[in-house]
Amino acid sequence: MDIDKIKDIELYLNKTKYLFVYFYGDWCSNLTENIDTYFKNKYDLSKKYVKVNIKNEKIIEKLGITSFPLIKLYEYGNFLKDINCTNDEQLLQNINNSYIFLK
Repeated sequence: MDIDKIKDIELYLNKTKYLFVYFYGDWCSNLTENIDTYFKNKYDLSKKYVKVNIKNEKIIEKLGITSFPLIKLYEYGNFLKDINCTNDEQLLQNINNSYIFLK
């Protein structure tokens, strides 16, 4: 799900146990497609996946995003870790390692 309003990202951050927020640009469509497919094939009500296009400067500024593509992982709004998306070969494995670690 694409998020484009600060109030929407705040809602997800505050009410979701685990939230994966993917920050992307239009130029990384292949990467985005791979990440979307990964999360589409997962189903866990305690873990949500949302996307924020870097064109949305208000959200980018509010969350302090300085590099991208990037996935930020939160637990009930508290930052847990970054998953750097620049290494295509290891990316899905890194996401999966983080996903299965969460209970």
